[in-house]
Amino acid sequence: MKVEIAKHSGCCFGVKRAIDIVSEAASAEGSVKTYGPIIHNPQVVEKLRLDGVDVLSDIDEIKETDVIVIRSHGATREDIQSIESKSLKLVDATCPFVLKAQKEAERLSDMVDLLVIYGEKDHPEVLSIVSYVSSEYKIISDIKGIEDIEYGKHYGLMSQTTQNKDLFKDLSFKLEQKCDRLDVSDTICSATQHRQEDALDLASRVDIIIVVGGKNSANTRRLYEICSQLCVRTQHIETPEELDLSLLKEDDLVGLTAGASTPNEFIYAVRDRIYSSFGISS
Repeated sequence: MKVEIAKHSGCCFGVKRAIDIVSEAASAEGSVKTYGPIIHNPQVVEKLRLDGVDVLSDIDEIKETDVIVIRSHGATREDIQSIESKSLKLVDATCPFVLKAQKEAERLSDMVDLLVIYGEKDHPEVLSIVSYVSSEYKIISDIKGIEDIEYGKHYGLMSQTTQNKDLFKDLSFKLEQKCDRLDVSDTICSATQHRQEDALDLASRVDIIIVVGGKNSANTRRLYEICSQLCVRTQHIETPEELDLSLLKEDDLVGLTAGASTPNEFIYAVRDRIYSSFGISS
């Protein structure tokens, strides 16, 4: 039995930054409220709640005395304006890569007739990106989404920051055949790309691979989808306790990776549980 952890796994820069920002704000203010969960990891959100960080889902709940923190996935332009009008203190923990995507949406949409956005239409990050679009736009999640796009003069293509790099390239090729000119902005963040590449490599070499992270995390689900294509024995768990030890064999090479919103201690806790179940010291 051996456990190999992907080189790039666990909390990315944007997530660490968001957690630091909200923790510092709570320490300074006594308590703060995030507009939506700060990251897509229920366990981290619960830990922060115990430290005085509450989650708001409705702007109408905001009081003038509240300190509001914008989550790492960002918020729509309209929501931020509304929060600013209600709250005396607003702290922005939006991931810099998401902020870049918002700016690219604004820039591209000023130039093109149609902006195609590769992402999940109901994801808070995508909703925030769309709020900066001034042209017509279409949100797609796969190649099929391009099929009903009519031929046009000038189109743009960009992505949610946590999408699949290879599929983005395929979408670019397909959309290029639908217009006279295509402007492409690759807004998939480097942390996502590195995690996907490492997960692919690991899944191709191991007997079983375990993906650790929130079930509501887009980038974690993407890792699970990628790994499942190469390794039949792929599990997606949020906590070490969810791991089905009965699926492990004594001679397994186990791969372990985690989404960008998963703290390192969760990864090591899963590894330790695997080793201890087979009487191996880690």
